[in-house]
Amino acid sequence: MLTTIFLFLPLIFPLALSAPSQPVDKRSILPWSKTLRDFYWAVDRHIIEAKRDPDYPNNAPTCDLGNATLPNNGTPALPGPGTDGSFLKHVAIGRGRQNYTCDNATAAPKAIGAKAALFNASCIASAYPDILAMLPGLAINIPMPDPFSAQLASLPPSTIDLSGHHYFDSTGAPTFDLDVIPAYQFGFARSAKMNTSSAPAQPANTGLQGEPPVPWLYLNTINGTTGGIEHIYRVNTVGGSQPATCAGMPAAFEVEYAAEYWFYAKPS
Repeated sequence: MLTTIFLFLPLIFPLALSAPSQPVDKRSILPWSKTLRDFYWAVDRHIIEAKRDPDYPNNAPTCDLGNATLPNNGTPALPGPGTDGSFLKHVAIGRGRQNYTCDNATAAPKAIGAKAALFNASCIASAYPDILAMLPGLAINIPMPDPFSAQLASLPPSTIDLSGHHYFDSTGAPTFDLDVIPAYQFGFARSAKMNTSSAPAQPANTGLQGEPPVPWLYLNTINGTTGGIEHIYRVNTVGGSQPATCAGMPAAFEVEYAAEYWFYAKPS
C-alpha cells in the first residue's frame, strides 16, 4: 500500500506542489509510528473518495483559504481571527528549535528565541485539515541539522515546499520572512506576543525527549512588517518545552519542535 500512496501523493496535494521534485522514498527518512500510519491511511482514504467522485480525475480541490478553520482548542482559547476584517493569507508548518539559556543549576531555563524552517501548507489547510493536523507530529521526527539548510526544499512525507524562515531578530522580535522563495512572496513580519494558550495534552504532541508541547501563541505584527500581515497564530505545537530546572543543562541549549503557523492579513 505504501508504494501506491507515494505514487498518488500528487493527486492528494495537487495545489501544494509548485514544481516536480526528485523521487525520494520517504520511508527511509521517517521512522514508522502511529502518526505516520494514520497519515498514510488518511491519504489513502482521500484517494478512494476522489476516485469515487463521478468527476474523477477532474475533481482536484480548489486552494481556497476561506475554507480553512484555525484550530483554537487550547486553554484558554486564543482571540479569534477575522474580527477586524483580516483574512487568512498563509498557513505553514514550522520545523525547528526553541532556544534557552541557563544562569545556574537551580534556575529555570529562560526562553530566548526560536529558529525554524516554514513550509507552505495553505492548500492542505484548505482541503485536507485532517492531514494538516498530522504534519507537525511527523515533522518533529525529520532530522534537521540546520533549519535554514539549503537542503530543506520540501517537507516529507507531504513534499510541501519551503515558504519561509522564522527567527528572532536582534531586538528580540519574533520574525517571519516569507519572501525567501521567489515563487512565494507572502511578506515579512516582525511581531510581538499578545496571548498564550496551553496546548491540548495529547501523546502525539510530545517532543523527541518526551517533553510537552510549547504553548500556542497569538501575535500581532509591529513596525517593519510588509505584505499586509496583521496577526500570526502558532498552534498544534509538538515538543519544544524546556525542562523545569537547569540541573545538568549547559549555559545555552536547544529543544526541537514543530508547529502550525497561521498568518492573517488585512485587505490592501
